[in-house]
Amino acid sequence: MNPFLIAEIVDRVLFYLELDDENLHPCLLVSKLWCTVTAPLLWQDALSNVRIKNVISIYLHCLPPDDVSELRSRKLIEDITKPTFRYPTFLKRFSYYNVMFQIGSFLKYNQAQVSYLFGKIWKVMAIHDVRLTELHINDLKADMPDYLSPLLKEREYRAVIVTVKRLMYHHTEKYDELIRALAETCSNVKRLHLFDHHPIKHKRPLLRPDMEPIASLISKQKSLKVVRFNNIHGGMYVLLPSFQSQLHSLKYIYFTRVDFTDARPWNVLAKASKMEFLSIKNCMGMKDEMVNPLIGAQLPNLKYVDWDCSPYDILT
Repeated sequence: MNPFLIAEIVDRVLFYLELDDENLHPCLLVSKLWCTVTAPLLWQDALSNVRIKNVISIYLHCLPPDDVSELRSRKLIEDITKPTFRYPTFLKRFSYYNVMFQIGSFLKYNQAQVSYLFGKIWKVMAIHDVRLTELHINDLKADMPDYLSPLLKEREYRAVIVTVKRLMYHHTEKYDELIRALAETCSNVKRLHLFDHHPIKHKRPLLRPDMEPIASLISKQKSLKVVRFNNIHGGMYVLLPSFQSQLHSLKYIYFTRVDFTDARPWNVLAKASKMEFLSIKNCMGMKDEMVNPLIGAQLPNLKYVDWDCSPYDILT
């Protein structure tokens, strides 16, 4: 019997299980074979869990011996048994905020130490050829330094995110350098979720030059399929034209709590012939002259429109 046949069957069976500990942990007790199949499933989202201190420790023990010794000398990790697997290779999803919060909490938010340890985590991902499919840069705080964009100046570190297909980005002006680095590196994004943390300071529409790197990110994608914009405080005059490069692939568009006051007429949306779903909820600045091009457009693939533009207060 082909020894790989069982692994293939087990892999297919586990594919349909709910990916949680309760379902998968019993599989580890069956055999080494099952262990090799379930470990990648359990560890593909290991850094997005609520408590990941032990996970980070295991990752850091996958560094070269000199790095591990240095971490021990700094008392940043404790001695543990050598990891059974090359766990970093299984990682597919990365939550920037969660990792930074967890590191900061057990290092008492010492910025130098946090920066050092975050660099080591990204290094272990790079040397183990991690290729992320999801990157969440969300829940950013005004006092949270940008530890990631300096690392992305290194080619081998950028390789970690080249394959990202799903990007969630909560935008603040402080992270302009980071979004530029993402625009230069990521061109395979299929699903983009943008949330704006820019505060409202004026009643008139704001000029938003900080939206230009985001527009560049959109324009550089090979085939963006899903776009979600939440709580965008102006700058749509910059963002909407960037959809032009994605008309061949864009199928699902969601606008929620978006200020369209500064937007130009929706000619680009009127040309989105591949669009199947359009959701516009709790938005403002919806003028007739802006919307009219879409109303009269021929969109043969459009199946559903969810339109509710009740007045609302933009989050600040």
